[in-house]
Amino acid sequence: MGGELSPRSGLIASVLVASFLLGACAAAGAAAVPSPTAPSPAAGANAAPPMTLEQAKEIAKAGVCAQTGPLTERSLYNDYTKTWWIDLDVKKEGCAPACVVWAETGQSEVNWRCTGLVLPQK
Repeated sequence: MGGELSPRSGLIASVLVASFLLGACAAAGAAAVPSPTAPSPAAGANAAPPMTLEQAKEIAKAGVCAQTGPLTERSLYNDYTKTWWIDLDVKKEGCAPACVVWAETGQSEVNWRCTGLVLPQK
């Protein structure tokens, strides 16, 4: 038996080599190709928004949002989309409207955030 592998041992060795090669290729490919949905590493997890809330409110007051209704004090910044969301004091059944201001472009629009659920009339 000097150095020969049984059919079973040969199969196991082939599977191990193939697994190693596939794993090495996958690891190399994952390192070389960044995920398109990953946040920019340069921005950092706690990077300051490119626009202050006060600036976003000024844009909201000068555009279509102000024509829709008054701004509330409730707001949030979405770091992934680089947008300020400022709630509007507008009553519309099934909706919770907000003024969305893009920090990078200064554009704004109303997002009605409607559920789509229509309650039956009684």
